[in-house]
Amino acid sequence: MGVYVKSLIVAEKPQAAEKIEFATKVRTIPAVGHLLELENREKRWSPPYFDVEWRSRKGTAKTLTLILNALRSTNDIIIATDYDAEGQLIALNILRQANLDPLNVKRMKFSSLETEEVEKAFENPIAFDVNFALSAEVRHYLDWYFGKNISKALTLIYKEKHKLMPTRGLTPVGRVQSPTLRFLSEREQEISMFVGRKLWYVRAHGLYNSHRTFEITTLGLESKEEMEDFISRGLTGQVKTFYEHRYETVYVPPNKDYVMEKCLGLKLSSSLVDTILQDLYLTEYISYPRTSSTKYSTHGISTSKYLKRLVGVMSEAKEAIGKEPNEGDQDDIHPAIYPIKPYTTRDLRKLVWDIIAEAFVKCHFPPEPHKFESCEVEVGGRVLSTSEIPELAEGDHFQVVYSQIHEGTTTPPSRYEQTQVYDYMVKENIGTKDTRSQILGKLLQTYVYETRDGLYVSAKGMDIVNVLNKFCPDLCDVNLTRKFEEYTEQVKDGLKPDQVLDEARKVVITLVENISNHSKEISELME
Repeated sequence: MGVYVKSLIVAEKPQAAEKIEFATKVRTIPAVGHLLELENREKRWSPPYFDVEWRSRKGTAKTLTLILNALRSTNDIIIATDYDAEGQLIALNILRQANLDPLNVKRMKFSSLETEEVEKAFENPIAFDVNFALSAEVRHYLDWYFGKNISKALTLIYKEKHKLMPTRGLTPVGRVQSPTLRFLSEREQEISMFVGRKLWYVRAHGLYNSHRTFEITTLGLESKEEMEDFISRGLTGQVKTFYEHRYETVYVPPNKDYVMEKCLGLKLSSSLVDTILQDLYLTEYISYPRTSSTKYSTHGISTSKYLKRLVGVMSEAKEAIGKEPNEGDQDDIHPAIYPIKPYTTRDLRKLVWDIIAEAFVKCHFPPEPHKFESCEVEVGGRVLSTSEIPELAEGDHFQVVYSQIHEGTTTPPSRYEQTQVYDYMVKENIGTKDTRSQILGKLLQTYVYETRDGLYVSAKGMDIVNVLNKFCPDLCDVNLTRKFEEYTEQVKDGLKPDQVLDEARKVVITLVENISNHSKEISELME
């Protein structure tokens, strides 16, 4: 009979394990992320294929064996992997490998690696939520069913047409990736079909009080004759109307989507942002970042505690102490992200930390009011706007001076930036806070490339979208993706995984049959 130790904690990352062991004084071992992945049982398979199983990832067998031996020598197991669906699944798979009932283990739930919070979670364990883990497992199966089957079905056709070309990973598709790629391809098509019109551009300035000037909106006219006529009639202008525009900037507690969109707008890659957020969390500079919550109060977070730590580092932090945060309407199992302590090193992590800290502080104040003025003037029988406000009254006249008269063409629609693609996934509610950045990264590795002008879809990407639109339109439809995302969420509340997977298999079979029945037409489209 083996010798049993009293307690053992299973964490997710080595850095987290060290901090948890320090706080609890209990032996803690890290799982080092996902030790298992879904793999096909048969080496050679053809779609539709659904016979998959969890197997140890390459290079993880030794780590898995060490963990299993430790678990089997313990009579008090405590799970402390990240408290999200993926972290729960990591733990469930390990427990299965050890033939242990998850209902017989304890679960720590914490949203930061501060010693005080880890101690509290250790002293107040909760039950292991199997359904929570199963929701992540269903998502993995769905990704395999749709991604692997449709990708392979298309790749086999491509391989037959281009026999001398390498085919590994040629046509990756997926239930979130495909509608997102279609979104990008629609803009690509708009740009490629755009036919510019020739215009004469006229830039004008208003002149008053002998030397004061203001800029008038550049005007595009259809012909040189129209331009000359406009100038001949527009030697003087008149102020028509002044407008005052008001708007507010509202800050709520930041979640991952907020931080990611801000960072993408600064041209940081989604994978880099994910890495930085994880690093800031593991080094106790921020709370758990993979959250969609915009609330603190429902999680018992005392924001004043953390505001005090930011005094002297973040402007307005001192003034915010004691004020209640203005919260959003989203909630999650973890609170909105908050800074735990100042980060002062000047590097990319500082940039991301600043985004979080600024929103954290500013959410304690009323919305920031902004206003700007605009003005409309009449010149040559046309009403134009101004970018500068003249010191004139409505009805006053002024002289008009023309400059930079040249011929040009209208420009095509602008290309999307990464932040717009990410925002599309958020608004359409496809993917999750954990997977959206991964999907964006995959697209940039396969069918999409980025330049100074924005995102381009490759010819191969356009071919794939054309094929899917014609023969597998459901795969590009956000409604299909959204439906299965909703099913996955319902698994948390008790919906049986087999119900979801049975429906997914039916859909995949239909999609594969469509591809098989139209292989000739698809081959012609896949140039």
